Amino acid sequence: MSPKLTVIVATAQSLKLHGGVPEAQIKEPNKEGLIRGFANLDKHIENMKNFGQQVIVTFNRFASDTDEEIALVAEHCKEKGVGFAVNTVFADGGKGAVELARLVAETIEKNTSKPLKFTYEESDSIRKKVRKIAEGDRKSTRLNSSHANISYAVFCLK
Repeated sequence: MSPKLTVIVATAQSLKLHGGVPEAQIKEPNKEGLIRGFANLDKHIENMKNFGQQVIVTFNRFASDTDEEIALVAEHCKEKGVGFAVNTVFADGGKGAVELARLVAETIEKNTSKPLKFTYEESDSIRKKVRKIAEGDRKSTRLNSSHANISYAVFCLK
């Protein structure tokens, strides 16, 4: 497996949820919750970069999203040094993905990902791979074997 690019999909709703906004309120404007949610996005960006991946973020726009929220996410991505594109394919069909398609093609052409860099040996057991990923990329001192950590780590395994 040799991906040319990693695309992280973000939504205002998911960022707000990770920023501590109650699920019942994530469709309401909440600049502070959105900004707090950047920590989660940043960790995903960091994890993929640690694997040698070039990263861009696509923002799946919903009707409840404000232009201010989208601008905040775009500016944050710029500060993190990752490309950003709004995706409105659900509402607009194929034309809603043109910005994303252009960014993907441009990024691959100019700065493709490096070969995948794994934090474990292929011969390691699944448990050992999970531990190495969690402790290496997440900079944890100990792995909390919660379902969330394991399912995230398994997604990254080769």
